[in-house]
Parts: sequence; structure tokens; C-alpha cells
Amino acid sequence: MESYGYEKVNPVMNHRFKSYMKWLPTTISLMLICICMYRASSALIHNIRLQQAFATAQPPSSYLQGIPMSEMDLSLYSSYMPRIMAPLLHELTRDIKTPVTLRYYSKIPAAGDHPALEIPKGTNIIVLPADRSGSGSPLYEPGYGYTSYPTYEQGWRYVRPFQLSDSEQFPHDDHYYFVRMEDLEAVIGELVQANRALRVAIQQQGWSIQEGIRQISTYMDQLLYSHGAYLSPDLYSKVMDRWNFLMAGAVLLNICLWGGRSWLTRSRAPFMDRSRKAR
Repeated sequence: MESYGYEKVNPVMNHRFKSYMKWLPTTISLMLICICMYRASSALIHNIRLQQAFATAQPPSSYLQGIPMSEMDLSLYSSYMPRIMAPLLHELTRDIKTPVTLRYYSKIPAAGDHPALEIPKGTNIIVLPADRSGSGSPLYEPGYGYTSYPTYEQGWRYVRPFQLSDSEQFPHDDHYYFVRMEDLEAVIGELVQANRALRVAIQQQGWSIQEGIRQISTYMDQLLYSHGAYLSPDLYSKVMDRWNFLMAGAVLLNICLWGGRSWLTRSRAPFMDRSRKAR
């Protein structure tokens, strides 16, 4: 009797399981498509609002006039820094080891260009100089280290290099160079990990650690934007970022795998029918 009941119930459950598995790839694909569309549309709306809310200052800034970075008087923009900022409750770690090799260029490089200056990975650097020019900020020194100025090209920053920990006077301290934003954000990430006070401050703002790093790396961009001096390309959100590409790739892979399986099943059906008839 137990065997009979099992045989009666098991085919039904087996059928339901196959039915669920049949629709599972479609459901997952639809969910990924919806998430991808939501993320892309949110980024697009953010970018549109950013453009609409930007009020150009008069007279136009050097950025708006298209003046090359090397010819700008960047000290004008350091005056945008608040004179007084809320101090952090704990002293910050000033020296860290750079987690990536920092490559500084005299211009935004083309293929094959070599850096004018390089700080190898693992070098001890001074992230926060002791004298921050009276900026009133425990985190930012305009034009130094990671407090970089935006350029006309997304992902490239204009800044003075970090000083080495074993020498307060870096050889090219007064010169500005172009450097990749992702490299500076890697340094900021290391700084955040070394300072619990920064992690707490980021969490209190309701940001994720990655969002906090981006807020720190684009601090000058935000000041320029609020003063009508420049709408930095680094303030825009990517409509198709890495996660959207991964989700889109997963959907395509899902379609290929299950589509191929369906085609294989259909192509084998006539052969199976002939085999049964032959028996």
C-alpha cells in the first residue's frame, strides 16, 4: 500500500517540479531585466536632474570657458572650501601604504604614454598633511593627494602627488599631474579602512562605504557644482555600470543555455519517436 501511494503521488510531484523548473529561467531573467532597467533609469533620471539644477555662475569660470587645466588659477576654487568644518572625534591615521601603484601623467595619456611620476604599490605615503593650509577641514587639502580637481574627461583627476612618509618634501610637490580617479579612490578606501571614525561618519550619513568613498573623491566637484563653476563628468552616474553589464550578461547566458537545451530536446524528439516505433 505504501509503495502504491508513493507511485501515485511521486509522478504528480515530479510533474510540478518540472513545471517550476521550466519557468524558473524565465522568472530569473525577468527579475534581472527589471532590476537592470530600474538601475539604468535611476541613473538616467539622476543625470537629467543634475543638468537641470545646475546654475551657471557669472562671470563664467575657467572650466566653463574651456581653459586648459595647466593654465587655470586653481587657488580661486580652494576659496570655496568652508572655513569651519565639524571636527572628527578621533585623530586620524595620516600615513598609509598605497594599495595600488599611483601613476601621474603630465597630460591625459594616449596609448603607449609613460607616466611622468610613479609611486609604487606598498609605498608609505602621507594621505593627510599636517598643515592643511587653514582649510578648516580634517579631511581635505584642495589640490593635494585625493582632494583632486575634476578634468574635462571622466575618470581623470588633476592634483599634486602624495608626499612620501620618509620625506616631508616630495620632489614634485608643487606640480600638478593627471591621475586616474579609480587609483585615488583605492587610496581613500585604504584610508577609510584604517580609520574607524571615518567608517562611522560615512554610516551616519546613510551611505555605503563605496558611496562614502565616491563622496570623498568628488568633494571638489560638489563644491564647483554648488557654486555654478562646473558640472563635472564624474558627478554623473553610469547608466550601464559593471553590475548592469553583469546582469545583462547573465540574462543572455540564461537565454542561450535554456534556448539551446530546448532546441536540443526538440531535435532529439523525432529520433526518440523512431526508436520507440522500432521497438
